[in-house]
Amino acid sequence: MYPVWTTPDLPTWESDGVVLIGDAAHTLPPTSGQGTSQALEDVECFTMFLAHYLRKAYDGKSPEEPATVTEAETGAISQTSKKYMEIRQPRVKDILTKSKRMENKKRNLNIIEEWLLYLVFFIMGRLPTLPWIKNPFAYDIAEEVSHVIELENQKEPKKDSE
Repeated sequence: MYPVWTTPDLPTWESDGVVLIGDAAHTLPPTSGQGTSQALEDVECFTMFLAHYLRKAYDGKSPEEPATVTEAETGAISQTSKKYMEIRQPRVKDILTKSKRMENKKRNLNIIEEWLLYLVFFIMGRLPTLPWIKNPFAYDIAEEVSHVIELENQKEPKKDSE
């Protein structure tokens, strides 16, 4: 059997405009069943924030001023990276912790224990979703990002209309 490798806990997933997303930032064990889901959530989170901050950065900027536009884009990427990290790191760490705990429980089961485990999974699949199961599966990254942006917009002073 080949060993399962995961990414070490990185203090940051971004540096100087370079942003790690998906397995580059956080490789989850295959037993979690969450690798692709987390990568897609990363992409959605990052692109929603980037679109938001670029809109704000371009507001009132002229395309004829490339230096100003470049500064605006650099600022937007920096803000996006920070918000992306704020939202994504805690969720990914939580999923990693839970999957490692589950992984350790599945080691060295005898045949009876393994069949009982599958029976429990079968029964759980037929029952209404329990709250502790909903956390990884009923998560809406678009809703969370929209909520953060909405709160951020409420904090900003309103521009006077001319």
